[in-house]
Amino acid sequence: MIVESYGDNANNMYLRFFGFVPESNPTDCRKMRFDISQVKENKEKKQEVLQQIRMRPFVETCLRKGEELPKHVMVFLRVLHLKDDEYNKIDTLRGGHQVSIRNEKALMKTVVAMCEKQLERFKTSIEDDDEKLNATYTGPSLSTNQRHAIMARVSEKRILKRLRKMMKAKLKSLKS
Repeated sequence: MIVESYGDNANNMYLRFFGFVPESNPTDCRKMRFDISQVKENKEKKQEVLQQIRMRPFVETCLRKGEELPKHVMVFLRVLHLKDDEYNKIDTLRGGHQVSIRNEKALMKTVVAMCEKQLERFKTSIEDDDEKLNATYTGPSLSTNQRHAIMARVSEKRILKRLRKMMKAKLKSLKS
């Protein structure tokens, strides 16, 4: 018997390079990128802070289902949301700690907005996609490739929805 290992990949990688998506994939993730270009005020000052803490002007991550944002992404987002009275807290940033409640709320709102923006780009809802994948679907039959593409799309949507829900819950806990 010959067995080939495809490795631990995200569904979009399986689909793009191997032409299939596993039914269940614990290593599936949604790629996310945050960039200094998103900043409207004090961009140069924030770039200096990023250099001081040895970070690039952008950060990327591949977020798995139910995972929190990695520490380096949180630090980056905290820098993006610094206000004038918070630039003296570089040591706090280096340690990966909160700068202020206001800063935490701002970064969480940014993540929620980013999730919502990315979810809006999809032309279908999770429910629409689930219906098409359901065995009782009465519309046109799906090819294997269409089915796998929908499975990958649904997984990305679920990751975004979970992250949005997690950030909204944290935001709510900060408000109380």
